[in-house]
Formats: sequence, C-alpha cells, structure tokens
Amino acid sequence: MDMRGLSVRHTYRAAWRELGRLGRVAFFGVLVSGFVAVSLGFLVPSAVRSQLVTARVDELQRAVGTVVDTAAPSEFVSGADFSDFAEIARLRLLGGDTVRVKLWDSFGRILWSDEERLIGRRFNLQHDVALAFDGEISVEETALTDAENEFERDLGPLIEFYLPVRNADGEVTAVFEVYQRLEPFNETLGGVRASTWIRIGSGLGVLALFMGALTLVTLHGVERRRNESEMLLRRSLEVREAERVRLAAALHDDVGQPLYRLLYGLEVLKDSQLDPGDAAAEAQQLFDLVRGVDDTLRDEMRRLQTSPVYQQGLRSSLLALAANGNDTPAIGIDIETNRGLGAVAEEALYRTAREAVANAAKHSGATKIDLQLNDQGNVAVLSVVDNGKWQQGPEGLGIATVRAMLEVVGGDLDIRSVTGRGTTVVARVPLEESR
Repeated sequence: MDMRGLSVRHTYRAAWRELGRLGRVAFFGVLVSGFVAVSLGFLVPSAVRSQLVTARVDELQRAVGTVVDTAAPSEFVSGADFSDFAEIARLRLLGGDTVRVKLWDSFGRILWSDEERLIGRRFNLQHDVALAFDGEISVEETALTDAENEFERDLGPLIEFYLPVRNADGEVTAVFEVYQRLEPFNETLGGVRASTWIRIGSGLGVLALFMGALTLVTLHGVERRRNESEMLLRRSLEVREAERVRLAAALHDDVGQPLYRLLYGLEVLKDSQLDPGDAAAEAQQLFDLVRGVDDTLRDEMRRLQTSPVYQQGLRSSLLALAANGNDTPAIGIDIETNRGLGAVAEEALYRTAREAVANAAKHSGATKIDLQLNDQGNVAVLSVVDNGKWQQGPEGLGIATVRAMLEVVGGDLDIRSVTGRGTTVVARVPLEESR
C-alpha cells in the first residue's frame, strides 16, 4: 500500500480515537439524524399525498351524497329518468379539476355520464370498479388505455376516484367514477416535496458543516500532536547525541589526557634518578592529576544517575545544589514559586542551573553566584548570575544540551556576559496551564 495512504489511514484512526466516547456518540447521532432526515424527505411527501387524496375523497363523497339525496332516480337501472340527476351532477361534480363523471351499475353498464356517447354502453368491470361495488373507495392514476377511456385520452393525465353509492339498507347499488386532472395535484405535491427537501437539505448542510468543522479541528489536533511528538523525539535524540558527545569529550579531555600524563610521570619516576625534592614535586603533580580524574569520574557518574529532581522535586534539588561542596563559590538562592511545572520542565531547569553553576565555578573564577527562580506571568524564569570573568568562545556541549532540553518543553535560554561584570544565564519555561 502507498505510504501516503497508510499515513491518511493512520491520521483518521488517530482522529477517531481523539474524538473520545462522547465525540463518537455525537458522530453516530449526526449520522442517525441524517438518515432520519433523508427518510423524512421521502415519507413527508408520501404522507402529504395521502392527506391530499383523503381530502379530495371526502370532498367528492359530500358532493356525491348531495347529488344522490337531491335527484337520484328511484332505482339505478338502465332506462331510469336521469334528467334531474344529470343537472344536479353537472352542477355539484363537474368543473374545476373534475373533467369527467361516470355512473356504473353492477353489470358494467354506464348509467349516466357527462359524455353522452358513453351512456348505456357496457364494459368489463375493472378491478377498481369491482372493489367499489364491494364497498371500498379506491383511487388510481389512470393510463387511459381501457376501452371505456376512449373519450378521455385527449384530456391529459388524470386521476380516478371510485365512490360507492348505497341505498337505505347500506347496499351498494351504483358506483361513481370521477376523473380529475392530475397536473394540479402533482403541482401541489411537488411544491411540498421541494419545500421538504430544501429544509432537509439545509439541515443536513448545517450538520455537514458541523461535522466537517469537528473533523478538521480533530485532524488538526492529531496532526499537531503528532508533529509535537516527532519534534520531542527528534529533540530527545539530539539531546542524547549531545550528551554522548559531551561525555566522550569529557572522558577524552578530563580523563584520557590526565591518565596519559600520569602514565608519562610514572615512567619518569621509574626510569630517572631524581633528587628527593624533584621526585616529591612530580609525585604531588601526579597525585593532583589522579584526584582530578577521580573528581571528573564522580561528576560524570552523578550526571548519569537518576536526576534528584525526580526524587525530591525542583525546589529541594536547587537548595541541595546551592549547599553542595566546599569548593564551589558561595551561592545565594531565592525561590519564590515553581507552580505548574511538569517533570521534564523541572529537569530542564535543574540541569540549566547545575550547568551554569559548574561553568561559573570551573571556568570563570567566580566567587559569588546568585540563583533565583520565580514566575513572571505564565512563565517560570530561572536566572543564575555570577561575578566571574567572561571567557569568550563557542558554546559548550553542556549549554547546548540544556538549551535543547528547554526547547523541548517550549522554553528558551539566554546567556549574557559582560567583561568585568560576570555572566547571567536566564532560562524560561511556560507553566503547564499556559501550554
């Protein structure tokens, strides 16, 4: 599979996890809402159509009832007098959307119609007419292909209503077949359908925008956290490499070279005839070299051990750093607060303080160091100020290492040195609530 495809799949899977349970419930809720909305888009026009048909059936039933009650012949049979009936039927039923009326008997004969050429003709009873004689009202959109529709084919699309006529005993004695224009009916239904889909589409559009915005925000968060993770990993590798280089340099400069000098001095003491004074001086130099190597190894061992910050916290670790050793300059310390700092940020500040103190003691000849930690807004600020001599040169590995550690947690390092006025090291780290 293409690596880009894998990356996209990984991003979307991570985004799905980032949504959490509530977000996933909301996502499925939106999907269900969309399904319900689309379903309503089909159901609402169908329900409206049913209501329109019902309303027209009720209207036609009232009209048919008026015609039958007012001018029905004594019997609905062929040859009965339909003159008065025809006048009332034309007045009550025809006009508007109604374009044709037929009155059927149970033998398939048309007893009366506004189309006189159909009166008295007999046709096979169609299914809907038969249902009406069984007492059921039926409605259909006609194709006008039957023989009885010979005179309706030029009237356009029609809808047929079959209405039973009952006598006093409740028996169906005849059936009215009423034809109405389909176009106005469809126009009304089309307007309802269009209005329904516009509203549903608008609602789905809002839901789509909401889900799109939620997805984009989530994907952006996932991408940002992935970039941060990659950056942290890269910085961690850089810090590890810098620490390795620093350790190699320390072993070479502070251990390897003194050991070579020690070996050379021992050979001199062994092979040459020195007077007691010179031998004692050489032995003292070698003793000092061994002591320096021992101090270097002990210092490196302390660096390799677990930082005291993880065991006793930043405040206690800084206080211990200020009180540690008799060979370091006097260290004045002022800690106002260290609220809202994570373990990695505390370790970075501690390593910065330790590196600044070590540099001031070993390289600048400082006699006094002021160490201060306080909060300035949403930032924790550590400052280490010494009164030593500024030694111009490239940035050492120790400073480069702590600078990288500070950058990992969003902080920075600033070093200002002035000839005759010492060096100021300032480290800034954002508090956790501001990240």
